[in-house]
Amino acid sequence: MGTFLLSVDLWSAEGRGTTVNFGKIPLNQPVTRTVNLSNERTDRGLLVESIYVLHHPDKIKISSSGPAFLDAGSTLLLRVTAQITVDTIIVDTIEFVSDDRKVFFAEIRIGTDEPIIQVSDISYGEVDALSNGELKRGVIRNVGVSDLVITGYDEPKMNGTNNFFDPRTDFGHPLKTAFPAVLSESDSLVFWVWYSPMGELAGHTSNVAFFSNAQTEDSICILNGKGILTSGIDDEVHTGSLRVQISPSPASASARIEIYQAVQSPFTISITDVLGRQYPLLSDQGSLGASTYPVDVSAYEPGSYVLQVSTDKALSTALFTIVR
Repeated sequence: MGTFLLSVDLWSAEGRGTTVNFGKIPLNQPVTRTVNLSNERTDRGLLVESIYVLHHPDKIKISSSGPAFLDAGSTLLLRVTAQITVDTIIVDTIEFVSDDRKVFFAEIRIGTDEPIIQVSDISYGEVDALSNGELKRGVIRNVGVSDLVITGYDEPKMNGTNNFFDPRTDFGHPLKTAFPAVLSESDSLVFWVWYSPMGELAGHTSNVAFFSNAQTEDSICILNGKGILTSGIDDEVHTGSLRVQISPSPASASARIEIYQAVQSPFTISITDVLGRQYPLLSDQGSLGASTYPVDVSAYEPGSYVLQVSTDKALSTALFTIVR
């Protein structure tokens, strides 16, 4: 009937849930699937205090309600049994609660034979803007019971050409060569995305849709990273001597930029849009303490921007939105 993996790290509040799809099942007959609860930590165990079905405990039973202790790197196999008396579609959740009250879940689906796509997000955190970048893995899963046919993805948002995100197959080829691809029940497809800030001290995000025959979808891969300077800057000066904020946000035509400097220093201000295009706003010799600068944003397109103020020793950013 298939085995599903739920990997969690309850100690650091990082977890990846899964969907257990029973599909259409016969009436008045118990059907069992298995879920592996895996402790990703290799240096410590974890304690799961309770395991329970959220909405339909009369129709969905679990082989253990907890507590359960998992040694470092170990896996606990759980049996999930579903039984229904009428033809219906049920969507429910199994919750796993740790001893420090962190909660992780597995979604349960009964009564549908459709393919279901599940695409992982990729977070890079902070990456040196002057480096070659960082490579991380993504996974596409078919958590349904019918074949999932993936025809491609939104290439302009992840293509490596004047773009911060460059996708590859598990064998290093351009990702677009992997499609079309067919994933059977419980199958997965691994891909890799290289993120490079391309010298920009700003956050970069892209929501990339994968196209398939799935009707129930988690088809968006959210890519998120931020370019920073990791050398040549005094961290204490960076975080404390320079602060910036902009108001109002959203802004339509004009805005006010407020800058605080603990050490007077010349600075420049620029904004960067979601496509990575950078526009200079103003520069000044700076002054000790707080200063306010009016700016005209009427010439810029509506959308989200990163405001960046920089000196020779410090950098500060703020997010804001332009509307019409």
